[in-house]
Amino acid sequence: MSLRLRPMTPEEFVPWREVFVREWGEDLAQADALPLSEAIARATERTDADLPAGPNTKDHHLFVLLDGEVRVGTLWFSIDEHHRAFLDDLTVAAARRRQGYGRQAMALLEAEAGARGCTQVCLNVYRHNPAAIALYEQLGYRTSRLQMAKRLAP
Repeated sequence: MSLRLRPMTPEEFVPWREVFVREWGEDLAQADALPLSEAIARATERTDADLPAGPNTKDHHLFVLLDGEVRVGTLWFSIDEHHRAFLDDLTVAAARRRQGYGRQAMALLEAEAGARGCTQVCLNVYRHNPAAIALYEQLGYRTSRLQMAKRLAP
């Protein structure tokens, strides 16, 4: 396995965005106890605001993860004004999970961010994703903030 990053093309962005918004909406619905339609609307609004120029948006870096020539996932990170990289999304194809691709993708992210002058990599992870939490902890990531929420009845 020799994982590498290739910049996402504008043609690849369109179908990636559709899947990303749907999956993020599903996560938001579960995490925030929202109706799915409302969660997808929020995910759509935020994604479009963050990526107005698609894969050509300044300070946002979208990649396809390739093992040889086989596409095994995608990675998106952004860089803030404090030279911190933020992992916006890492997705490994379902059939490729638990094979070391996530670990290799994180190493590639750290190298790419470091080469761009970043001093830190930050990320959010949903509590309902224990596999991702375990991976990040194994890689040395530590909880820096804890956000809690309670949904109120209308």
